[in-house]
Amino acid sequence: MSAVVTDLAGRVLAERAETVDVAALGLQRGMDELAHLAREVLPGAPVGVAISVPGLVDSAVAVLRLASVLRWRDAEIAGLMAARLNLPAEAVAVDNDANLGALAESLDGAEDLFYLSGGTTVGGGLVSAGAILRGARGFAGEVGHIAVDPVGERCACGRTGCLETKANLAAVLRAAAPPGDPLHDPALGVEGRVGLLADRVRRGDQRAATAVHELGVALGVALSTVVDVLDPDVVVLGGYFAELGDWLVEPVRVELAARPLGHARVVPSRLGLGAPLRGAAHLAAERLFANPTLVEEATV
Repeated sequence: MSAVVTDLAGRVLAERAETVDVAALGLQRGMDELAHLAREVLPGAPVGVAISVPGLVDSAVAVLRLASVLRWRDAEIAGLMAARLNLPAEAVAVDNDANLGALAESLDGAEDLFYLSGGTTVGGGLVSAGAILRGARGFAGEVGHIAVDPVGERCACGRTGCLETKANLAAVLRAAAPPGDPLHDPALGVEGRVGLLADRVRRGDQRAATAVHELGVALGVALSTVVDVLDPDVVVLGGYFAELGDWLVEPVRVELAARPLGHARVVPSRLGLGAPLRGAAHLAAERLFANPTLVEEATV
């Protein structure tokens, strides 16, 4: 769980993170913890808040429809956070983490990109002509259930061989190291475990290197479909994929090059694990610029 404070120009003023089992807390206690973290990083009253969550978000009404990893469903995130921070509900935005990661990356100048997010789940966000494309219900970009292995593992969704079964962080770490290995220690956090995995690949650990290469191939297979259908200029590897970019970019490029439309550039995220937070901060600022009365409402 992380929080970042920026000014309206996007400059980071403060940030903080803590390791929390959010799913174990449940919705109400999870929101309590997030509000507490927000107050720690910004003791004063914020004029705008945006929340990044790994799940299906109906952004039009700021409702999290489903976050399987958190075990939250139909959660009115904006209202819950607004009440805790004494803000009007309109001052709180909620969006999918991959959408916000894509938004953050697009600020660097790429107007047409697909952002692939790796973490406890796998998701995607699409920016076209500088705007997030959400689809009819706001769920566009959910690539985690593209089939990449017809004889692979059974997925939680009920299908077989989904990208998420091969590319979620826990699956990759299981492939990279035996049970009991420090790679599986949750106390290290995502950044610590991915850093340790990268270090092993760098030092020539064959099992770790094979796991990361196979991850790259799986990502390439899924992204081939994405590129054929959506035609982005750039594919950005985000989340924990960015930390392994030195070894993932090439197998992804090889898979894309084998396809007729595999022209998209493949790059690791320049913001790494922090991209969704930066995107959330930008979204909050955008909403304030679009409706300056939110500042007055938030400070009454």
